[in-house]
Amino acid sequence: MRQPRRSQFLCGKFLALAAFIGLAVVLEIVVSSAVAFALAPGRGISTGAWTSSTGINDMLQATLHVFLASVGFGMIGAAAGVWLRSPGVAIGAAVAYVVAIEGIIVAAVWSNGDRWLPGQLLSALARGGSSTKVAVVLQRSVNTVNVHVKSVMRKLGCATRYDAIAIAREHGLVD
Repeated sequence: MRQPRRSQFLCGKFLALAAFIGLAVVLEIVVSSAVAFALAPGRGISTGAWTSSTGINDMLQATLHVFLASVGFGMIGAAAGVWLRSPGVAIGAAVAYVVAIEGIIVAAVWSNGDRWLPGQLLSALARGGSSTKVAVVLQRSVNTVNVHVKSVMRKLGCATRYDAIAIAREHGLVD
């Protein structure tokens, strides 16, 4: 059966997912920042660096990375849900692959697999953010990292690497 407006429907779902994730991330940052500022003096922790321009810039960058990684993993889940036609099965399959199967592959079978597997790549991106940092962590060239990032993005149907990271974080596939 032909569905002429399916792409519009899926774009609407993506925008709703991104808006919800954005709201959740902002709420999480506000609450965790308030709790951190409230508890820091009692623990003898200075908060001066937190309110400096560098501290605020770092917090905004971290917030952006969390948001984009969450949206990226949301897109993986949405794509798997459409493909498998069941959200529960899709989430289970994605989590099982990234957490269990990739972990077993890297630990027992292919020690260099952490440089090539999509879940491992998303984890490195989520930790480092830039291709240069990921290339250093994975001991690969920036060009190789960019090729693999584009491959993961294409498979996930993501426009940016940050969308892919967001999908990974939303599903708990990366830290």
